Amino acid sequence: MDEGIHPNGEKGDRKKRIIKKFLWSALFLLIAAASIGAVSAQMKQDSLADLGQQLLEMNPVWAMCAIASMFGFILFEAFSLRSICLALGIRPKFRHCCEYAAADIYFSAITPSATGGQPASVLLMRQDGISVPTATAALLINLTMCAFATFMIGVVCFGLNLQTFLRFSLIPRMLILIGFLMQLVTAFVLYLMVWHETLLQSIVSGVIRFGGKLHLVRNQEEVLKLLEEKMDDYRRTVKLVANRKFYLLQAFVFNFLQRCAQLSITMFVFRAMKLHCASMFDIWATQGYVVMGSNYVPIPGGMGVADILLLNGFGSIMPSHIAAQLELISRSLSFYLCILLCGGGLLLRIGIRKMKSVRQGKTGKGNS
Repeated sequence: MDEGIHPNGEKGDRKKRIIKKFLWSALFLLIAAASIGAVSAQMKQDSLADLGQQLLEMNPVWAMCAIASMFGFILFEAFSLRSICLALGIRPKFRHCCEYAAADIYFSAITPSATGGQPASVLLMRQDGISVPTATAALLINLTMCAFATFMIGVVCFGLNLQTFLRFSLIPRMLILIGFLMQLVTAFVLYLMVWHETLLQSIVSGVIRFGGKLHLVRNQEEVLKLLEEKMDDYRRTVKLVANRKFYLLQAFVFNFLQRCAQLSITMFVFRAMKLHCASMFDIWATQGYVVMGSNYVPIPGGMGVADILLLNGFGSIMPSHIAAQLELISRSLSFYLCILLCGGGLLLRIGIRKMKSVRQGKTGKGNS
């Protein structure tokens, strides 16, 4: 009887996951449309009509630098994941690392959590033959390096360009400070979770028990027993990485470069638009403050909040309609187009995998 129920349960869980992903995607599109509409409303009627002309008149060299930075945002995470995998004794294809990075970026953007992409990346890594404990360790280490890198970006911004921070209004400044402090706390907690695995096990066990009380986790004791087995593999994996610090340093550097690439997109768009009302570093720092201020807002991709912060920061150094143009163009490139490319890449991988499985199925039938 249990054997008959189990497949139906799996189908039901799969259906729920598909519906959940569809709902998150729909919410993402809704918030994106509202955000773009709100920014467009800040433009004067003539500047909105001339937006297309503005794009055509952009400096092609600086525009290409902005596009290259967008790709750098994806590729640097792929390089980081590859460095961590090498530390774990795994040599994945760089193409596969790009897929893991794309999954992380895409699902983190459409879910209200900056860590929403890790489960999707684990799934892809498992399909490529990497065990779940190893994949989990790799992604947790990468997330830790990302948190420290983002915190360092904040240190650079506050240390070298405090004046830009002071240009923001009171509420944006509060969001930025909260985000900066939360980034430090997150980095510290992630560090403890990675290198003191008993804390990680306690947290996960607590979540499982809480889920059991809410009847969200079935067979609670079996799940806890499985967790204990997986944690043994996780401990061995982490000990292996601890002896290969050079790869960890590489991962930190690549994460720092990834954040620099993300912030540089807006800076390059600023120059491509032939604006001279502020220095390039002022624009870079403004984007850095916005990332910190919107990172911990429970909205997919920080949409709406990031737009408001950008308009507030740019509006203090240039006319509001020019600030809106800069915000719309740079945000479309650094966020919306980037997410579209990552999502398209994941669909391509799924399509290729299905085609291969169909061919293998036909070959198997032919041989039989």
